[in-house]
Amino acid sequence: LHRVDRRQRQMCIRDRFDGVSWSVYPPDSLLLYYWKSLEGVDAAGNVWIDGANSTISRFDGVSFYNVNLFLQNGDPISNAGYNIAVDKNGKVYNATGEFEIIVFDNGEITYLDGMKANIFGSVYPDKSYHVKIDSAGNLYNMGNSLNKYEGNSWTEIPLWTETPIGVRDFFIAPNQELWVPYGPFIYDHNFKIYNGSSWENFNAPYDLLSYPKWDHQGNLWFNTDNGLCKKIGNDWICYNEFNSPLFTKKINDFAFDKFNNIWITFRNGGVIAFNESQMGSIVAEELLTISGSVYQDINQNEEKDEDDLPVAIEKITLLPDSVTTFSYQDGTYRFLVSPGDYEVEFLENTDWVIDNSPAIYSAMVDKISIANLAVSYTHLTLPTIYSV
Repeated sequence: LHRVDRRQRQMCIRDRFDGVSWSVYPPDSLLLYYWKSLEGVDAAGNVWIDGANSTISRFDGVSFYNVNLFLQNGDPISNAGYNIAVDKNGKVYNATGEFEIIVFDNGEITYLDGMKANIFGSVYPDKSYHVKIDSAGNLYNMGNSLNKYEGNSWTEIPLWTETPIGVRDFFIAPNQELWVPYGPFIYDHNFKIYNGSSWENFNAPYDLLSYPKWDHQGNLWFNTDNGLCKKIGNDWICYNEFNSPLFTKKINDFAFDKFNNIWITFRNGGVIAFNESQMGSIVAEELLTISGSVYQDINQNEEKDEDDLPVAIEKITLLPDSVTTFSYQDGTYRFLVSPGDYEVEFLENTDWVIDNSPAIYSAMVDKISIANLAVSYTHLTLPTIYSV
């Protein structure tokens, strides 16, 4: 989990959950200034991390092993978003943004080049922007074109058009199809699919909010504007706030483990392990909720009026589960709960103080949802300090 504070500053802290407890790894324990991404796990269970400043790191669950990689001419690798790929044996391929790929194989460093791009009838050397490895161990490179490494040479896979706009990455499906996102904006989620001989468009009935991911059965999943959705044949199954513990607008990212659990992180913090097989009892049923609002009581009448101002991004904690959420732009918040006894805790900060409301509400949820647990805040005017 990559933490970002409320001012969107990168905190460079990684947390690991082993099923019982969390372990925290701050940057000083990694000897890394900044992690770009977690790139994969090899057959031995080592986690490989792509770091900035030409650094890659291997974590075996106890300690970190860091390696500095450089281009053949001795220059460092740019931090412009190029990635690494790791095969099952722990061999690392590092895209560089140049005409070469760095290969790190158990302490030995070599280089791959020779990628080609056919542009307007002429063949040029191609750069390495993104590398991926499929389930059969084949290496692919995306530069201005797409190349596959076969034996000791590269074979170009021509794109659907020469130099298409916005091509920057690609994904490999379990059936070896290649998925390429394209478009003028970095968060465009339009896809072309290469089936081994030709390119075709991918069409979905929902707006796609993520890149494609596949579970261990080979099913395709997307985060969409209709929730977390799975495609089976021509049909889609979606999980959202109406049939699951998930909030459509709060899903940030998701991943699958070998037990078919779906691990989901939320945009305002929090993580949930979700399993389809446990959803039968609540499908098509509205879950019980504890909800309310946070607002500035302008007229001090201890009631929420039209003139009162909503307070957004205020932290609210549900006890005893220690589940945390933040108020929305309109000041509202909501927890999905099972029947039981709860407390809803509100925390003051340096700019606001709770006024006319308790800091903790008690709520007993049985067969109906609990609503209108509202807390009002008063704004504190801090003294201005002038320097002469």
